[in-house]
Amino acid sequence: MAAAAARSGFRRMFSISAFAPPKPPAPRPQADPSPNLFVSGLSKRTSTEGLRDAFAKFGEVVHARVVTDRVSGCSKGFGFVSSLMGGLFLRNMLNPDHRPRKQR
Repeated sequence: MAAAAARSGFRRMFSISAFAPPKPPAPRPQADPSPNLFVSGLSKRTSTEGLRDAFAKFGEVVHARVVTDRVSGCSKGFGFVSSLMGGLFLRNMLNPDHRPRKQR
């Protein structure tokens, strides 16, 4: 009798009918493209002006910054570039047939 009770309890514990699969998560809303770009792989000799000049051919650069070491003052190899154009700035960089657009 104890064995029968143990079997029925075991069946209840692993029963599929008691299991309800989790609901699928709601899709996240699409985020707006950020006007800020993270740039990595920079040389230790890269300056903020050099970074600004390199990205200026793809669109108007609002702000460029190379992150430097506090003690040595050398570049840490990454930086940030901001543009008013947002996603268009990135699209211009990735487009091999890039033609600079005239500012209106």
